Amino acid sequence: MNLDAVKQMTDCCDKLNSIIAKGALEEEKNLKNELEKEFQNLLAQCNPESDGEKKQLDEINRNFNKLLKQYASAIFQLYQTRDLERWEHYAIKLKICEELEQLSALPQQEIGNAAQRIVQLRNHWQELGSVPHDKADEIRERYHKVNEIMKPALDQYFKELEEKRSHIDNAKKEIVEQIKKLAENPNFQDATPKIKALQTQWKELGIGHIKTDRALFKEFKAVCDNFFSARNSFFRERKAAIGDATARKNALIEAAAALDPKSPDLKRNAQNLYSQWREIPYAGKNDQNLYAKFKAAVDNAFNVVHEEEKAKIDEFNNWCAALDELSGKLNSGELDTASAEEQYKHLIRQFNTMTAGGRVPATTEAKCRGARRNFENIMQRRITDAQLDSARNRMEAEKQLAQILAADDCSAWQEAAAFLNHTEVKNIEKIASMSLEERMNILRENSKQRKFILGNWECKLGMNNSINSNVELLALALENAIRDNFAAETKSQNNEAKTEDFCHEFFSVTVAATDDIPDLYAKFDAIINFLTKKS
Repeated sequence: MNLDAVKQMTDCCDKLNSIIAKGALEEEKNLKNELEKEFQNLLAQCNPESDGEKKQLDEINRNFNKLLKQYASAIFQLYQTRDLERWEHYAIKLKICEELEQLSALPQQEIGNAAQRIVQLRNHWQELGSVPHDKADEIRERYHKVNEIMKPALDQYFKELEEKRSHIDNAKKEIVEQIKKLAENPNFQDATPKIKALQTQWKELGIGHIKTDRALFKEFKAVCDNFFSARNSFFRERKAAIGDATARKNALIEAAAALDPKSPDLKRNAQNLYSQWREIPYAGKNDQNLYAKFKAAVDNAFNVVHEEEKAKIDEFNNWCAALDELSGKLNSGELDTASAEEQYKHLIRQFNTMTAGGRVPATTEAKCRGARRNFENIMQRRITDAQLDSARNRMEAEKQLAQILAADDCSAWQEAAAFLNHTEVKNIEKIASMSLEERMNILRENSKQRKFILGNWECKLGMNNSINSNVELLALALENAIRDNFAAETKSQNNEAKTEDFCHEFFSVTVAATDDIPDLYAKFDAIINFLTKKS
């Protein structure tokens, strides 16, 4: 077999594959045809001698034919895509014609207002590619026809536009000349706003003829830059002198701020600073503000003691306000006693920190004491009210427990005794295990004890002399005195009558007889009202 021909056939396959990969289908169409002819000639020269050689040759032939099919498919897609693009161009050009026809239907004097859009449509038309051959003449004729209709109005518009641009060019030339005159021997203070006004006028004129406008702008910019460069140099030197004066005056402001209010030479030091200030030149438009800062710093040294005292008083007033607010929340029920107590402790710690810094003015100290006294009174009242609510709730619960213990079957006593503490529950359990007669004796004995407690408190509070008018109570009092070595009487003489003490003593007797409860609780309420001053 001709191996050289086989190698050349393989090269043909590679070259055809390269044409397909690059996508240069039309550009390399002649090369493709030459490769196809060359491949067929080489194929005829091979003359395979064995089955292996014939198989190898068939494989190369199949590969080349496969590449030919790929080429044919790709170029078909190319032509198909190009044809679609032509139809897309045709559709877009149709829309351009339709919009131009709508614009041409406007009155002639209004077509000029749409000139910019018409120019855009024309430019878009030029950018588009070809259309299908059978539609080319039709669309071209339609396009030219509508443009002919608008030509007179557009010619008038562009004529006016030309005149406007010429006017702009002339106006900008005049502006350049005016700036040149102002920049010759400038008074920068007067010339600067005038030149800035001319710059604004330049911007408002818009754009004239492009080439002329660019040349004028170059000249305009150069004249303006030269003026502002000279102005900046002038003000730079002036700014340096003002900056030096400003720095020296700022140094005096710092020295004034550093004056020691406690120094015995404060007045002499302040006068010395004022003398130095008068020797420094003018510091520009900020000179007045600098002097205000300097004077404020000197004045501050003389006012600092007063300000410190005022700040201290304000701090205590704020503390009083916070405590009054806390008292209001506690009094209204917005805060419970535990939360109020915690916040109160925090305020007291804060108060102690505040008072550690020095003496508190007498009026402020009295105000703080009043705020504390008010809070503590409200807190005590809230605690007392809570205790009374608890006591009255217990009395209501005791009525049911007393009725159960006075019945033959007292098995329901545990549920009724849920309000009692552990020790009291044990006591009731012992009573419940007794016979009805024994239970009634204990309940009547408890009634006597509570009557004695009530009578004792009535005497102690000076409410009446009921304890002296009841022989039974006198006997009970004598029995208790003998048993306790008169401890109860001594205690009552030494302790202050408080609601908490009374409730604790009264309920130390667990439960009384049912028949006695109304009278006992009526007297209980009378003493409570007396103690809390509600009656």
